[in-house]
Amino acid sequence: MRQLNSIALRLSPLRTTDELRSSVLWVRDEFGYDAIAIYHHDPATGGLRLVAGGEDLDTATCLRLLVDATTAPGKALMTEKTVMIANAAAEADPDSRLALRNAGSEMAVPMRIGMQMVGVLDIASTETGAFDDIDRETAEALAQLAAIVIQNAQLHGDLQNEVEDVTVLVAIGRIINSSLEIDDVYEPFALNVARVIPFDWLHLTEVDTDLDRARHMFMVGQEFAGRGRGEWWPLGGTFTEYVIGHRTGVTVSGESPERLKELYPLLAPVIDGGAKSFLSVPLIARDEVIGALQMGTNEGSAYSPRHMALAERVGNQIARAVENARLFRENRDLGVLEERNRVAREIHDTLAQGFTGIVLQLEAAEQALQEAPEEVSEHLDRAKTLARGSLQEARRSVWDMVPETLEQRSLDNALADAVREFAETGPEETTFTVEGEVRFLQTSVETALLRICQESLTNLRRHAGASVASVKLSFESGRVKLTVKDDGRGFDTAVARGRDDGGGFGFIGMEQRARLLQGNLLVTSGQGDGTTIEVTMPTG
Repeated sequence: MRQLNSIALRLSPLRTTDELRSSVLWVRDEFGYDAIAIYHHDPATGGLRLVAGGEDLDTATCLRLLVDATTAPGKALMTEKTVMIANAAAEADPDSRLALRNAGSEMAVPMRIGMQMVGVLDIASTETGAFDDIDRETAEALAQLAAIVIQNAQLHGDLQNEVEDVTVLVAIGRIINSSLEIDDVYEPFALNVARVIPFDWLHLTEVDTDLDRARHMFMVGQEFAGRGRGEWWPLGGTFTEYVIGHRTGVTVSGESPERLKELYPLLAPVIDGGAKSFLSVPLIARDEVIGALQMGTNEGSAYSPRHMALAERVGNQIARAVENARLFRENRDLGVLEERNRVAREIHDTLAQGFTGIVLQLEAAEQALQEAPEEVSEHLDRAKTLARGSLQEARRSVWDMVPETLEQRSLDNALADAVREFAETGPEETTFTVEGEVRFLQTSVETALLRICQESLTNLRRHAGASVASVKLSFESGRVKLTVKDDGRGFDTAVARGRDDGGGFGFIGMEQRARLLQGNLLVTSGQGDGTTIEVTMPTG
């Protein structure tokens, strides 16, 4: 009884199976057993899984056992009664005894909490007939204590899993919300999924049901023949078609590849790749199936109902991200198209009319040269005025065209040239600096930053009355920033936003240019305080 009390004091505070493992050897030595093992009943597989055992056990043999009469632990759980074997060597099946090669006798005791069977306590001795009724009662008391530890460990593990699951779901949500460029989302998404769902490979598959085809948007791990990233392959007759057609998740597990292919012929390519466990859930956005999240591992029985529930939740998250990215691309392309249409309208409605007027005035001047020379200068002045106006309209219309200076040099060099030309033609003391590691950017971003810099310098000279100006290009993590600053007279930004006096697009135009590329433009100014223009663009 004292032994049981001391063991109860030793076991009752335990909260994890790791702590239980360290105590098993102590229990073995305290009672003088030759071997002891604790098995947990795994509802996901229906079998017994070794969670704690002495170092004298052959864990390769007894790591997993079936719940049947071929082993003492399996029989104990199946019958819910203690199984005592007086002469283990006499058993017909060598796997029917504890994996202690010279075991003489064995005792397997079911562990229960209330009406629920949670596992089996298995004890062995090298001697035959080593256990009597007193040993059985002692073992049953030990089994009850171990059952409580197993339940505590399960509750503790469930709580830890819930915390980890929520942490991962929140992290994935942040990743998805951080970028509308879906290629920036895939890798961190997969890394976080790996924290809660085991896999050797993971595929995000896009489906085109109209053309009956599919392709992998993203892949981690093993690739399968004819199904590389971005390659379209026939959807018909595949397991992907089954999953999206039924709009439900599926898990497949097993040990024998031949048996798996017999049961799931559509999974033959995956099984031939070595997968023994497979999980797939449909990606559904706006009530439309757009693809599937699929993963697999070479371990058997790897996926539990918890993993399926998690896969469905992260699948919903990435489905929304894919759909949002698609809408973003469509809207961005539509914005570019609208801008091009605007330029075309301006060329037709303003430049064409201006050029026509210039031609008419020059023709009139030519005619006046013969008939009324005194009117020639008047016609030439009108032509000059029309030309200046058309030039201003041209500046407005070519914003989406790649500047020649950027076709020949990098953004920092192009900005340096623009600042140098500005300094050489005016009284302002102007400097240009670069911070961070220079890197190439998308052409649209470089063009926008150059145009905004040029417009800012033009406004500075026309309106600021500044003596000192500076331009700084900063390469930062995930973004680039351009800052144009002067010590001029400043202005009321609220008033300036409502004006466009012909000096280019003005602040509204610069804001539109930045916003089109998911950037931000900030203008800080005040009467007598100078002006700072800061534009920030994401670089992906």
